[in-house]
Amino acid sequence: MALKVENTIKLVTPEKISYMSNSHLPYILPQIVIPSKKAKDQRIHVVYHVYDENLGKLVRIRYFKIPGDTPNEQITAAQMIVIPYISNKLTTGYVHNSNKLSNNKYYNPNKLTIIDAVNFAFNLKKARLGTRAKENYSYYINGFIDFIKENNYEKHSIEKFTGDIARQFQNYLGVKGFSNRTTNNFTDTIKTMVNVLLKQDNPPISKNPFLSLDIIKAGMGKNIAFNKEQKLAIFEYSKEKWPQAYFLAMFMYYTLMRTNEICSIQRKHIGYVQPGYIYLEGLDNTKRIFSRNIQITDHLAALFTEFGIWDLDPESYLFSKDRMLPGLTPIETKRMGGKYREWILDMIPDLKGKREYTLYSWKHTGVIGAYISGIAPFNIMRQTGHRDRQGFETYLKSLGLVTKTDFNEKMPNPVDF
Repeated sequence: MALKVENTIKLVTPEKISYMSNSHLPYILPQIVIPSKKAKDQRIHVVYHVYDENLGKLVRIRYFKIPGDTPNEQITAAQMIVIPYISNKLTTGYVHNSNKLSNNKYYNPNKLTIIDAVNFAFNLKKARLGTRAKENYSYYINGFIDFIKENNYEKHSIEKFTGDIARQFQNYLGVKGFSNRTTNNFTDTIKTMVNVLLKQDNPPISKNPFLSLDIIKAGMGKNIAFNKEQKLAIFEYSKEKWPQAYFLAMFMYYTLMRTNEICSIQRKHIGYVQPGYIYLEGLDNTKRIFSRNIQITDHLAALFTEFGIWDLDPESYLFSKDRMLPGLTPIETKRMGGKYREWILDMIPDLKGKREYTLYSWKHTGVIGAYISGIAPFNIMRQTGHRDRQGFETYLKSLGLVTKTDFNEKMPNPVDF
């Protein structure tokens, strides 16, 4: 909810300097941001722009370290303390360099632990990342930190981060049951963090410990579609034990939506643009940043009736944080996938422990069902959200659907039509 500043609080405007009217100044003075009711991030913060000597342009920086226990206290602190401080820093010649570690007194490269060093590197890297990329980096880095703690390397300095520890991390991921592709994502992320450190003027490590590590061979697809027997087993179990999980599987199957997209769907999006469609608002992720309409099949519409979706409050999420039932608090993407595995997949003997089968497998199952039923690839693309044919062909190939057999068996004799 938007906050109003009390009358006793006066906005502090930094004293103007004679050359501040110059449009080519290497900064834009800070201003306070009080999030609106619709904003996902409700933290009060300050925004300013400063010239980045590495990028050669102005960069936008959001500053969240606002003191205060209440919104009004934070607003006052931002106006009376933070804004004047940043303004003074900008007008006295501060230049930002996104590739350098902080020069403050707390940084001592000789005293950085492995965890400290990786977090330092991530703080530098994330200024250039989108929202989805930040989430992915954070996930892989947190997994690495778990490994460091579990193996009692917390107090190891970064210079003790050797190839042996990197290899041990790779083996640790395999024991945890991660796929080869995900294991490579983990190791590539930490390798990137070390490379960021190596680019500094005073690097805290001499070489990257992942250089001697072989990349694990990974298949084209990281998820596998369910076969007929598996589908029947999942439906039988979920209908009895947790019907909402059955609805979730069918929803993904018919809409061909991604998990993070499903987490964002509210009742108001169903039929919002036109009857018979779900309006998916543009999401900030690495797959796509655009809006589209997703067709509601007759089978899915019947499920909406069965599960009372049409009667929900417009602001209700179809799958909330409360056991994935409809509600006003959205569920996180990774939590949804994790809970589906915990509640359903690990309960099916044929699927327990097989990490290649996930909630996302329902999307692959839906694509295969659409393809073998003869639905035109262009219409499947509209449902999946693929914007170019080349990317979609690669997607079909990873599912084993594009083969010479298709053309050989389906190409008609010219006299037959």
